Amino acid sequence: MEPSSPAVFADSAAPGRASAPGREEALSRLRLRPLLAWVIIPLGGLVLAALAAPFIYSALLELLPKADVPFSRVYNRAAMLIAALLLLLLRDPLGWRGLPGLLVARSGSGAVCQIVAGFLAALLGVGIAVGAALVMGWLALAGSSYEFVAGRTATALVGGLVVAFLEESFFRGLMFVSLAASLGTLRAAIASSGAYALVHLLVSDPALGRQGYSVGAGLAYLGNAVARQIEPASLLPLCGLFLCGLVLALSVRRSGALFLAIGLHAGWVFSFQVLRHATRPLGAIPGHSYLATHHYLVGTTWAWVGIFLGGIFVLSWWFWAERRPVAELLGAGLPRIARKGV
Repeated sequence: MEPSSPAVFADSAAPGRASAPGREEALSRLRLRPLLAWVIIPLGGLVLAALAAPFIYSALLELLPKADVPFSRVYNRAAMLIAALLLLLLRDPLGWRGLPGLLVARSGSGAVCQIVAGFLAALLGVGIAVGAALVMGWLALAGSSYEFVAGRTATALVGGLVVAFLEESFFRGLMFVSLAASLGTLRAAIASSGAYALVHLLVSDPALGRQGYSVGAGLAYLGNAVARQIEPASLLPLCGLFLCGLVLALSVRRSGALFLAIGLHAGWVFSFQVLRHATRPLGAIPGHSYLATHHYLVGTTWAWVGIFLGGIFVLSWWFWAERRPVAELLGAGLPRIARKGV
């Protein structure tokens, strides 16, 4: 079952509408629409939230003087709401009609089976890498109590599944697919993976923005919050997150659905969250930013090997589960919306 292509792509290929030069010019404009939309959505959400958040916060304090709500929370909620509204307004060039098709299991294995396979592949890849890190003396067990680790394990499992579904629907289901229609698969994978990594720079800081509210308070907060993450030590975790995005995009490209990517993503979130509490690095963490500390593990070379292995394992399972020639499987991919630009 394949989703129908949005009208904007279908119309661009219609014969006899214009001369050849006219068609090329129209196609160029149509290919730019998803690119412009993906620039407008994040920048518009951040900038408009920076302008609106101080007024929202002031009104909140007037209505609820005793409310202990940090400015960062107001800014984050405003940015998410504005970005969601922009996403809704710009839905036509973003390929929303293709997203339901990516949530249908086109292969012989069912959706749940693919999610479980992706999850287990992620655990296996990271597990092998962790074993190597323990043997090489890069990592050690933290000695945390069973109750402490068990409680966070349950939270990491549920949180990983929720985060994986939301982020895969957005970054791979919408961004990757719509950009692939304009840029081709490789450049779309690089662009969407880069956006996925860079969004982790937007870490809220409850300590910022509590005083001196003005029209520019939101912009000052945004600048300070991002500046806190920009240090050399943040580069390695960003590279690890970028690698995750590439592997996830490849799994969507090959399977034609989001389920393997959701399982992989959830498995990685679960693994690294548990490892943060169950292990400790034997070397010094090189930085102080949230990225360099909270996401330190995903910035290690052994973790990159585990991520790469997880991708190999899940695609190998998919090839086996389909029981079809590999050459034929390599031709399978995204729905028609993205295949036009590949």
